Amino acid sequence: MDSSTTDDKPAVAYFRLGLGGPGLEAQIDAVAQWCANHGYTTVSSRQEVETGPGQSRPELALALHLAKQRGATLVIAKLDRLTRDTRVLRALVDSRLAVRVADMPGVDQDVLALMCWVTRVERALVRRRIKEGLAASRAQGTVLGAYGLALATDNRRRAEHRVGELKPVLAALRGQCGSLREMCRQLTAQGVPTADGGSWHPNTVRRLLRRAQLALPVRAPEEP
Repeated sequence: MDSSTTDDKPAVAYFRLGLGGPGLEAQIDAVAQWCANHGYTTVSSRQEVETGPGQSRPELALALHLAKQRGATLVIAKLDRLTRDTRVLRALVDSRLAVRVADMPGVDQDVLALMCWVTRVERALVRRRIKEGLAASRAQGTVLGAYGLALATDNRRRAEHRVGELKPVLAALRGQCGSLREMCRQLTAQGVPTADGGSWHPNTVRRLLRRAQLALPVRAPEEP
């Protein structure tokens, strides 16, 4: 979305489309109103569709490039969640471009630099509080991850019990069947359920045989 102008105050607009927040039309209107009020003309605009936190923003990078190339001011409709990403703030600050925000007229490079610093300090404080909290818990004898360890132990015990129950059946079928797939058919025919109630698959039978310390079935030779 590009247009040319001879206006002395060019602007490059950047719009962000996420799961929440204002839609594209609302952002376009906000930027257009800001530009009209401050004597700017939009020479180019870029829009970003975000898929989640931590994702790259190629359209923002392109908007910064175009603004630098044309000596324009970068106008953003709404900082919104962009301020939570230190990489975005850092990119805006490092660009050394004039940056304006339609819904926050007082924001400039100095304010962005301060916001970037505050965000970094807040994250460092959060990391330190978490680290100190974990250290205090360990000092009090708390076993961190105890629930996960107990759950893993219980799951292992259940798996071993199930293998013990199925071992006689698997041993008998192994002698009768010539392949893992045939064992699957026999287990299904005998009404033996899988652990998750689904269908029997060769890889499932292979793992059970390994845990039961039983050899794989030898494929029976085809009859003439």
